[in-house]
Amino acid sequence: EEVKVCSRMVLDPTDPKRLVWDFFSLIFIVYEAVVTPLNFFSIRDHEFVSIMALLSTFFWTLDIPMCFLSGYTDADGFVEMRPSRVVAKYVCSWFVFDVVLVGLDWAQFGADASSGNFMMLRIFKITRLVRLMRLQQRLKLPETVQAYLSKSEVQVIVLGMLRIVVFLLWLNHLFACCFYGITVGQEKHITWVEATGLSGSSDDEIYVAALLWSAGLFAGGSNIDSANSLERVYHWMSLLIVYMISAAFISSITSSMTRLEIATASDASKFSDLKRFLNEHSISSHTSVRMQHNALYALHQQKRLKPESDVELLSLISEPLRIELHFEIHMPLVATHPFFRIYSFECTALMKQVCHCCIWQITLSKGDVAFNAGEVMPHPGMLFIASGKLVYTRAAAAHAKPELVKEGMWAAEPVMWTEWTFAGMLRAKTNVASAMIEATGFQETVAKSPLFAAFAIEYAKSFTDALSNTPDQDLTDLCDYHMDLDRLARAAIYGDADFDNGINRNSSVRLSTASARHSTKARQSVINRLSGLSARVTQMFGGRKSQHPGVFGEGKTAKV
Repeated sequence: EEVKVCSRMVLDPTDPKRLVWDFFSLIFIVYEAVVTPLNFFSIRDHEFVSIMALLSTFFWTLDIPMCFLSGYTDADGFVEMRPSRVVAKYVCSWFVFDVVLVGLDWAQFGADASSGNFMMLRIFKITRLVRLMRLQQRLKLPETVQAYLSKSEVQVIVLGMLRIVVFLLWLNHLFACCFYGITVGQEKHITWVEATGLSGSSDDEIYVAALLWSAGLFAGGSNIDSANSLERVYHWMSLLIVYMISAAFISSITSSMTRLEIATASDASKFSDLKRFLNEHSISSHTSVRMQHNALYALHQQKRLKPESDVELLSLISEPLRIELHFEIHMPLVATHPFFRIYSFECTALMKQVCHCCIWQITLSKGDVAFNAGEVMPHPGMLFIASGKLVYTRAAAAHAKPELVKEGMWAAEPVMWTEWTFAGMLRAKTNVASAMIEATGFQETVAKSPLFAAFAIEYAKSFTDALSNTPDQDLTDLCDYHMDLDRLARAAIYGDADFDNGINRNSSVRLSTASARHSTKARQSVINRLSGLSARVTQMFGGRKSQHPGVFGEGKTAKV
């Protein structure tokens, strides 16, 4: 019982509480990276600095138990949440380091500068520079934030160059503060502060002079000469470090600029080839403009949503992980449909296979026709609109008002459950991104699990029955709200259209843990429903002819 309690206390690395804590950790790290080197100067009298020092000490003290309660992602990509493993990893890595630094932070407040302990206080503050050793580890953004900031190659390149510039500015600041810091306590030797006549100047003037000296290092010279041996050694070491860092960063910036130029030049070259091809074949201006707009939209979509085939490392990822990937990509969109939403809760593993094998991304350009009235899809599939707008016009109604189809809606559901001839035309009003569930692939995938296929068969029967009872002039390829699909889906799965299964229709779908959210009553209802349908499933998948033509097989064609 105690182990279970401890396990519930451990936070997932992507938990919002942990992300908020990491955000404050980032703020304090950046603050200390800037302010800690300034401890060489007399900034201890500033009230803001004193308050921030106290808050920082409290924060890093609380950070120690927080690290004991935070899971981590191991080398294999799995999230480790077992308390014993979490504690062992932290104790063997940063625990001693953090305890020593927090102890020094608290010891700083025990040092009394007015009673002759000024040098001890200064030493305590300087030792806080050691915390910057952990800067690289703690300054790393959460993986979810990194994924958001890495949506396009150009964005990654620009952010990388910006990171280099910020680091060089901070390095300039650090060298300047340390250049003044080596003068502290040198009473027997002349320092550069005295040699330049700044001994009676304010800290601001001394810092600006040191900053100009530090900036001169990156140009290969300096405007301040070293006044003693210690300063000469520091000057030589600084030049050496700056030389190595500059060489590495200049190479990195040059490489980034080359990548940026290639990324932008590649698009221009592709459009040039397209225009030349259209001109050589004397394509009309109207068609040419549409093709160029379509190509521009497709290129934009490719940059925003990089195709899976272009990601080389995805081919190395295990099949189960790719199934999880496709499930998280497609299911939030597919779950807008009542049946697929409830079906995914009760048959999660089966829907993962559907998302992996049967769903394709489809893009339409403005003016493209998805389907026409009287057509039969050679490869039938149900469309889910991810973005953009389409216009649907029914052929049966002469004066029918066009219907707007937008994000979160679907079309062509009847092709999933029966042979279907389209009742109207669906045309893209804007550029459209959508996903299509292939009907044949869905039926074959579901048929591999006959027990759970019973749910889909029952829904298909109810849907086609409702479709047959619809007057010809009212038939539509869109969602028919008169059918009450939510009621049909609940009846097919739970056997009772009015049964409240506790599913929030508007909730976002976190399907990996969805089954655990149902009550015992709901789960028992599903089990009873499966038992009642098992005989029918055995008959249908055992080679006998279905009693319901048009459901997962050949059958009647709905009239238009």
